[in-house]
Amino acid sequence: LFGELTKNLKESNMNFDNIKTQYLEEGGIVIKGLFKDKMINDLETEYLSIVNEITGKDFDSWHDKDLLQFLQNNQEVEANVYDRCRDTMSSLVTYSMSNEITDIVKHLIGNNSSCFNRRIMRIDLPLETKELAHWHQDYYYVKGNTDVIIVWIALHDMTWFNGCLSYMP
Repeated sequence: LFGELTKNLKESNMNFDNIKTQYLEEGGIVIKGLFKDKMINDLETEYLSIVNEITGKDFDSWHDKDLLQFLQNNQEVEANVYDRCRDTMSSLVTYSMSNEITDIVKHLIGNNSSCFNRRIMRIDLPLETKELAHWHQDYYYVKGNTDVIIVWIALHDMTWFNGCLSYMP
């Protein structure tokens, strides 16, 4: 059941027991390098297809500084890209329900788990502060349900400087 994922976790010096212990003790876990390059490339390809269609331009990477600058200077276009990605990116659904995520969730809360049929997605450009999330608890979003797990996936290398997620145990 957990074959490929177990291999990936071992490569990152993690295992299911460590994940569950950390989750129970700290209320969260960080797993670096969980997704294969193909998954990230699929997301990038689908994202760029949407961006290029909306902008009429030909950006070839979501790391493209011209793309980031263009979206920062054209907030209406950025909003259109965001909405289209949220509403139509099939790879988001595919990967949000992938074994890499669901196997871990099942290990943490049991096999009787499911994925909400709602895609909540944020596209935050590097160094963008207009939607800066201050310290908060996701308790409000899950209405106090302690059987809900929120998964945050960074599609770029994240550092403190460019807006990484932090959590406090």
